[in-house]
Order: sequence, then C-alpha cells, then structure tokens
Amino acid sequence: MRLIDERDTTFSRMALVEGSDRYREYYGRYPELEARDREVRNVPMTGPLSRMKPDACFDDVPDRLAAIEHFVDGNVAMLFASMEMVEKAPVSTRKIAIAPDEITPIIKKVALYYGADIVGIVKMQDEHFYTHCGRSMGGEYGEPVDKSLRYAIVLAVEMNKEMINRAPHIDEILATDRGYRDIALAGCGLAIYLKSIGYRAFLNTFGSYSAPLVRLARDAGLGQIGRHGMLVTTKYGSRVRLGAVMTDLPLLLDEQIDFGLLDFCMRCDICATSCIGNAISKGQAIDDDGQIRWGFEDASCMEVWKRVGTDCGICLACCPFSHNVQEDLINSIKGNSAVIDRIIADSHMRLGKRPKPKPIHGVR
Repeated sequence: MRLIDERDTTFSRMALVEGSDRYREYYGRYPELEARDREVRNVPMTGPLSRMKPDACFDDVPDRLAAIEHFVDGNVAMLFASMEMVEKAPVSTRKIAIAPDEITPIIKKVALYYGADIVGIVKMQDEHFYTHCGRSMGGEYGEPVDKSLRYAIVLAVEMNKEMINRAPHIDEILATDRGYRDIALAGCGLAIYLKSIGYRAFLNTFGSYSAPLVRLARDAGLGQIGRHGMLVTTKYGSRVRLGAVMTDLPLLLDEQIDFGLLDFCMRCDICATSCIGNAISKGQAIDDDGQIRWGFEDASCMEVWKRVGTDCGICLACCPFSHNVQEDLINSIKGNSAVIDRIIADSHMRLGKRPKPKPIHGVR
C-alpha cells in the first residue's frame, strides 16, 4: 500500500505561501504541480469557506449568510474545544488490566454511547500513517508523524440525508460541519474514557490528522472505497463523517468487508458524470501499488469548493448507496450485473438523473 505524505494533500498545498521556504522546497520536489496549484490558490474563496482565511471580513454579506456562517463558527468552536479537552486530559496512573476480548465490546459501546453510528478497529501498520505532518494542528510541518499509538478505533457518524441532497448548496456544508462536530464529540468522549482507564489516546479528526481516515475506515470494516475516493457504507452510503481515536490499548480487530462495491462502481459512474469540476475519473480503475482505485483530480475538486463557496458534496449526494439501498440487494451485488443495473435504474427512477453539469466559470 502506497505511503502518503500529508504535505501532498490539497489542503496542505493550498496553504503554502508563494516565496516562502516551504513553498520553494515543496515545488522544488514537485514542479509539475506548481502552475495548477497556483491557479486554484488564486481563485477567491466565497461563502462560508472564506472563514478559512484569517483576514476574511463579512461586513458586506447579507444577514442570512452571515447568520449561517456563525452556525459554522459555533460548530468549529465546539470541535476545537473537544480536541483541547482530549489533549489536556491526564492519563490515569491506575491502568486497568483487561483482556482484549473483554474490553473491545465495552470500547465499542462507549463509542456508540457518545454518538458514533458505526465503529470498527484496525491495527495500525506504517502505511496507515501519514509519513510527515502537513498541517500545523496535527504537528510541526515536515516532521515525521508519531506512530507510537498502534490501535485505531474508527468512528463514523451519519450526515443528514435531506441536507446532503441539497449539494452543493449551503445545506450541504451545514450537514458536513455538524458531522465534524458530532465525530469530534464522540471521539472526545471515547478518548477521555481511554485515558481514564490508564491508556494514551489521540483524537484523529478535523485539522489534526496522523493518518488518512478513508483507508483506516476501510481496513476497520466500516465500508469500501468508491469511484469518488470516499468511503461507502452499506447503511448510509457516503453520507458519513469519519474520525478515529488512536490508542495503545490492545483490542480485537475487525476485518475488511466486501459487498461488491468494486463491481458496482465499474458499472456506475453517476458521481463522475455529476461532478461539476470533472475531478472524478470516468475511465477504468487503476492499480495503485496493489490498491484498485479511480483517478481523482484533487485541485479541480478544490477549485469547485472555492467557486461555489461550500465543500460541494455532489458526489456524496448522488451515490445510490446514500439513499438506503435494500439490504437484500446489497447482499447480492458481487458478480451480479443484473442487480447492479437494477440499483442504478432504481436510483434514477427515485431521484431523477442530474443533467450533465455545466462547467462553473473558470473551472476546467
């Protein structure tokens, strides 16, 4: 499995300041990315996402939009408060010794109690971690990632279907924002519980990552990775927000699941044809160091975010699995093109077919 450096992620690249040492060092290694990244970086950020700019000013925006942005501010404040609580909580000097088969079901119940909808556990291998930090909240830029906590309790929370269906409008970013808050609160409760019984814990969530979450969620048995590069669960489809709590508490592990998503995505390209940034490959899957995936243009995706003023979410909304596919059909997907075609046709019938998207001005 290919190693991932957090400095290569879109968010890290977009934060680079032209002329800085970091900028020169990064694009000295990857000169082929510089021109396109500069083009996307220079697109003005609009709407709620402009809050990501420290000098943003909203004196001239309509009151309704300003009110929505304060909604986002409130959720982000709770999210960071949760992360701070975890960081400051002491590890109890009285470590409870308990066998993995006894503590694992307790840990899962605690995670569900604090708000997680799906829970899985994976033993961290080196390839699960980022190699280096790329965002300041997760550690000093360029430093190797701390790999000392080897058990990951991976959590997913459902995002509101009706709000996600409004993608790429403001309702979608509110659903996403609430998802980040909910996953942080669930992870915070679980992490503090782990510390209270004598084990270390790190909350891997928004802006503070030691590992990419989609891989972790797949390997912890929460779902499979779809054409759009996102996790697809059998119950909620892609309408989930992910988080993880890393710990040194030995636990029983979950296995990957295979409900036939690879077969499905090979016949379905709804997310790719609906993408207004043409970021998702409409072609065949590729073998990426032993992992089957589809091509994805991350800079084009980010450009859409900046131009529409939300984190888009169209690919989440249009995935048939995000609309509660019947369990008996899911169980029959593998190797069954007739069932796959039935699910796709049913999705078109119930939800309609998004018209071929017109490119947003300036987006390739």
